[in-house]
Amino acid sequence: TGCHRPPSAIPAPAVGPQRWRRLPAPRRGAATRRSHAIGSVLLLVVALSGGCRQAPAPEVAAPPQPAPAVAATSLAIVAVSTDPEADRPAALLAFDRPLAQGQPFDELLAITVKDGAAPEGSWALDDDGQRLRFPYLAANTQYVVSMRAALAAADGTTLGEDASRELYTGPLEPLAGFASQGSVLPAHESRGLPVVTVNVAEVDLEFLRVRERALPAFLAEYQRSGRRSYWSLDELSRHAEPVYANRFALESRPNERTLSYIPVRDLDELREPGLYFAVLKRPGTYASQYETAMFFVSDLGVHVRAYGSRMLVHVASLESGRPRAGVELSLRGKDAAVVASATTDDSGLATLEAKPDPAQVLLASFGRELCHNHIQSAI
Repeated sequence: TGCHRPPSAIPAPAVGPQRWRRLPAPRRGAATRRSHAIGSVLLLVVALSGGCRQAPAPEVAAPPQPAPAVAATSLAIVAVSTDPEADRPAALLAFDRPLAQGQPFDELLAITVKDGAAPEGSWALDDDGQRLRFPYLAANTQYVVSMRAALAAADGTTLGEDASRELYTGPLEPLAGFASQGSVLPAHESRGLPVVTVNVAEVDLEFLRVRERALPAFLAEYQRSGRRSYWSLDELSRHAEPVYANRFALESRPNERTLSYIPVRDLDELREPGLYFAVLKRPGTYASQYETAMFFVSDLGVHVRAYGSRMLVHVASLESGRPRAGVELSLRGKDAAVVASATTDDSGLATLEAKPDPAQVLLASFGRELCHNHIQSAI
């Protein structure tokens, strides 16, 4: 390192007999130059030796100590909002810590309309212990929530003082869908296909009829109604063909759940007996999924009773109520494979020797008339 001095560069004298000879006299000024050079070397050595001293280590500052946490001395309200519950808004109060269970919440809290009227209901504590809710409020209404100072948290702290908050429930979100998972619409008379809506005045409906030869494959893929993706509906063209599409006006009331019936019996395109598939869409919306429903236009009314390892089936006319003889029955399981089959007698009765399974579907057919039942409803 820079702290070691280099060894002398003066060569050692030669070993052996020495001979003396006179050196030539130095030139004028050489001694002066030599003394200056030696002085410079000494100054350099002194400077280097001074630089070898270690600098004192800087003092390390102690890390700042965090300020001690100050525990909140009282229970605090974090938020007051609404939350949908069973298609109706619920008041939701959020606190900064879990509340003490077992308190008489209905005595410590009150909710009223601004004119003073109190809705029917009761306060309930959520599983997390930090939220209180009051369900089934009216939509588009201004409420006042009052809280008593004695409302307590699980750690013993209380609200400390009476408090009140205003709450506006706002309008309900628009909703439209089918009211059943599968319907049999009598060919001679029917109120129509049931549709449930909230804040929706019109719906777009498209109807498709399932081809008779594609019926087993269709039932294997589309055994139930419900929401289906655009891709799933695009595949439907392999089994069914569109027969009718239109926009239907509904009688709806603001912020209320309304049940309407689409008069399919009045449409010539939907009078032919068979299995139909309906797709519903709210006008002006383009979601990735759509509400769907299957329904039969038929005169066959099928009743099933399960008994251990067999099922008793009775088929009657929906128009006259009389038994229907000669109706072919097929019990279909996974992938629409036939598990058991039978034909009704003059009393409209038939027995299927098969153990009931909730995943099975019973298909009844007579000529072009069709009907199906989910065995799950008979177990």
